[in-house]
Amino acid sequence: MNRRTLLGSGTLRALAGACLVLFAAVAVISPHVAFAQAGAVAQAQSQYDSGRFAEALTTLQNALAAGEVTGSDAIGARVLLARCQAKVGDVPAARKTFLQVLRLDPQFRLDEVSTPPDEVAVFREALRAFEGEQAQASQRIPASITGFYGIGSGANEDIGEYVAIGGGDKEFDNKPFFGIGVRFPVAPKWSVDLELQRFRATNEDTVVVPIEVFSGHGTYELTATPLVLSVVYLAHDGGKFRASVFAGGGPMLNCYAEDKFTFFGVIPLKTTDSKVGAYFHGGIEGEYLVHPKLSIVARALGRYAKASKMFEDTPFTQYAAYSTATIANRDLDFSGYGLTLGLRGYVGY
Repeated sequence: MNRRTLLGSGTLRALAGACLVLFAAVAVISPHVAFAQAGAVAQAQSQYDSGRFAEALTTLQNALAAGEVTGSDAIGARVLLARCQAKVGDVPAARKTFLQVLRLDPQFRLDEVSTPPDEVAVFREALRAFEGEQAQASQRIPASITGFYGIGSGANEDIGEYVAIGGGDKEFDNKPFFGIGVRFPVAPKWSVDLELQRFRATNEDTVVVPIEVFSGHGTYELTATPLVLSVVYLAHDGGKFRASVFAGGGPMLNCYAEDKFTFFGVIPLKTTDSKVGAYFHGGIEGEYLVHPKLSIVARALGRYAKASKMFEDTPFTQYAAYSTATIANRDLDFSGYGLTLGLRGYVGY
C-alpha cells in the first residue's frame, strides 16, 4: 500500500495537520491560562500577607474585571477580595462580596480560627443576610394552576324587565360559572393571580301572539368572560390550611346578549349584541392541602361585573302589542356575590 492510499487525498492530510496544530496550541495555551489565574490570586495573597491590602485589592479587582480568574478560582479570589475590602475599611463592599460568594456556594464558611476577627465579623453579617434570604425563599408559595366551579349573582333584572313584558321571569336563571387561574409568587406572602371566568344566564317569555309579525316564544341568553388580574395576600399559613385575601379587576370580554324569536311563527330569527364590560372583585380564600402539590380551594367574593347599554339605541321590540318599551340600552349585569370551589396544583420549587 503506497502513502497516497494510506493517507487519502491532500485534503485529508491538510485536515490532519490542522488538528495537530490545534492540539499543540491548546497544550501550549492551557498551562499559560491556568498560570495566569493562579498567578493573580497568588500575587494578591502575597500582597495581603505582607500587609499591602490596597495593592492586593487592586490586583484582584483587575484580574476579576479582565476575566483572568474563572471557575473555582473565582470563588477563592472573591473571598480574598472581601477580606482586603474589610482590611481597608470598606465594610459594606466586603459584606456584599461575601454575600456574592455565599450565593455562588451556599456551603462556603470562613475559617474563623485562622482569619482575623475583623474579617470574621463582616462575614458573619453577610451570612446572616444570606440566611435571611434563604428563609424568605422557603416561605414563598410556589406557582400554581387552579380550576374552579361556582355559583353567584346574575339576575340581570334590567334585561329581565323586557322579558317580563312577554310573560317571562324578571330575573334570569343564572347558571353555575367556571374558570381557570394561574398564580405566581412575587414576594413572601404576596402573589398575583390571572384568571379567566365564564358566566351564563338564560330566560324565556311565555306569550304567543299569532296576529303579530313576531310570534312564538322568545328565548334569551347572556354570557360574559372576565379576564381578571388580582393581588393576593397570604394572611394565615397553618401548614395544611391557608387563608388569603385578594382584590383585582380587568375587562369583561365577550359580553354577549341574544334574543331568539320567530318571524310569522315560522322563520327563526334573533337579535344580538356584544361588548366589553368591566369586572372588579375582592374576597377571601381558604385552602386545604391534601398533598404538598395539591389542595382544595374555596372562595367567597363580592364582584362588580357589568356591560352597559346592550342593544344601544335599538328600537326593536317583539312585544308591541303589550308595551312601547324596547330592548335598547339594557345592562348585562352579573354583579353581586360569587362562591367557588376548586382544585389547585402547585408547580416549581
